[in-house]
Amino acid sequence: MRNSQRRDDRRLAEGSDLRVEIEALDAVRAGNVPAAVELWGRNGQLTVTDDHDAQTAAVVTDWTAARQRGEDVVVLAGTRAEVRHLNTALRASLSGTLGDDVLVAGGRAYATGDRVVATRNHDVTTPTGPPARITNGTIATITHVDVDHGRVDVIDANGTAYRLH
Repeated sequence: MRNSQRRDDRRLAEGSDLRVEIEALDAVRAGNVPAAVELWGRNGQLTVTDDHDAQTAAVVTDWTAARQRGEDVVVLAGTRAEVRHLNTALRASLSGTLGDDVLVAGGRAYATGDRVVATRNHDVTTPTGPPARITNGTIATITHVDVDHGRVDVIDANGTAYRLH
C-alpha cells in the first residue's frame, strides 16, 4: 500500500507562527512527538501546570476567554472520565448564563445556552414539524428546553434547527 501524507493543514490556530506549526506537525508525522511539544511550548501554544486542578482551571480560563472573543471553541479530552470532569468545570463557569429550565436526560442536565454534540446519526424533527436528520459530530446550541414534553430545540452553526426528544 502506498504511503500518502498531507503536506498542509489549514486548521492552524489564528495568530500562530505558520512555520512553527508546519515543523511541529511534520515532527508528529515522523513520530517525534516530544519535538512537536517542545515547538508548541516555545510558541506559546502549550500550557503546562503543576497539577490536575491547575490544568482544569487553565482550560476553563482559556475556554471562557475564547468564547468571550466570539470564537467557536471545543474542548477535547482523552477519556470519558476526563470529559465528564471538564464538562462539569466548564458548565460551572457558565453559572448565571444558562436558562432556568433544566431537562435531565441520561443523567445529564440540559439548559438553554448549553452547547451539545450529536454522538450518532439520528432522525429528528424540526421545531416547525418536518422530519430532519442530525448527523454524528454536529455541534449545536440549545435554544429552548421543554421540560414538560422532554425535548430541546437546538440550532447548529449553519442555522439549521432541530427538535430533540
